[in-house]
Amino acid sequence: MERKANLETSLWLDLSDVAEGQRVDAWRSWMQASFPEFSVLASTPGVGGARGLTLGAARLWLVHFPAGMTLRAAPGDHFRRDAFVSFQMRGSRTLARDGHVHRIGAGHVCVGRAPINGSETVYEEDSTLLMLELPSPHVQQRHPRSADWRFHVSPADQPGAMLLHDLLARTLAVGEGLAAHERSIALAAALELLPLPILGVRARDAHVTRVERILASIDERLSEPRLTPERLAHQQGISRRRLDELFVSALGMPVAACIAERRLARAAQLLKDPTCDELSIASVANAAGFRDASHFARVFRRRFGATPKAWRAHA
Repeated sequence: MERKANLETSLWLDLSDVAEGQRVDAWRSWMQASFPEFSVLASTPGVGGARGLTLGAARLWLVHFPAGMTLRAAPGDHFRRDAFVSFQMRGSRTLARDGHVHRIGAGHVCVGRAPINGSETVYEEDSTLLMLELPSPHVQQRHPRSADWRFHVSPADQPGAMLLHDLLARTLAVGEGLAAHERSIALAAALELLPLPILGVRARDAHVTRVERILASIDERLSEPRLTPERLAHQQGISRRRLDELFVSALGMPVAACIAERRLARAAQLLKDPTCDELSIASVANAAGFRDASHFARVFRRRFGATPKAWRAHA
C-alpha cells in the first residue's frame, strides 16, 4: 500500500487501518462514491479493500469483499457503465438477477450487462473480484452482436478467458505508470478479447448450434411484427419453456429478451449506417420490427442512453 499516494486515491479503499466498528460505514461511504447504483447491506465488519484504475470511460478494479456483505441494485437504467467482465479470484457469491439465481465460485468468469430489473449479490465467503466495467455502447460498436451477452457465467480456465484475465491483471499492476494514450490502447485490447470467455464455452456446448440456427432465423425475420417466442417454439417443435431454457443456457436471457435486444441492435446499426441516412426514424423502427415509434424511442434511449436522433447524429 506504500504507493497508494501515487495512484488514483479516490478509487482506493483500505480497511486494514480502520477501526473495526467503523468498517461498515467506510464500505458504505466508498460504495456510494464509487458505485452509487448499489446499496450496501452488511452485518460484518470484515477487512476488505479495493484498488481501481480508469481506462478512458472504463474502470478496472480489484476488490476484496468481506464475507456477509450484500450488495443490492435497485431497478432502473441508472448504471453509468453497464457492461462488465468479472473474474472471481477467490471465495463465492450468489447473484440474483433477471429472475435467475447464479452461484459463482472461485474460477468463474462473468460477462454481461447490468440488469435493469435490479439485482442482489450475497458474498458467503471473503471474495476477490477482478472486474472491468465500461459503457455498453463501447462494446456494441466493437461487437455488434454483444446484445446477446446479457449475462454469461463460465469457467475461467479456458485459454481465451485466461488471456483476458492476464491482460486485465497486468494492466492494473502497471496502471499507475501508463500514460492516457497507453491506457486507451489497453482498453482497446481488452475490448478485442472480451468475447473470448463466451466463445470458448460455446464451442463446447451441444445446444449452441441449435441456438445459433434459431438466432439466424430471428435475424432474417426481425422486421416481422408476428415474430414471437411462441411461433419460434412451434417452428422448432418444442415448448416455449424449453426454448427459453435453451436461450438462458446459451445466452443468459430468454428468447423474448433476445428478440428485443436484436431489434434494438439492428436499429442502432441502421442509424449508424450512412447509406440509411435518408430513412426516417420511424422507417428505421419499422425495419427493426417496432411498430410503435414512441415505444421504440423509449426503449432505445433506455438501452443506449441516447435518443435515436441523437445516436444517429453522434455516429
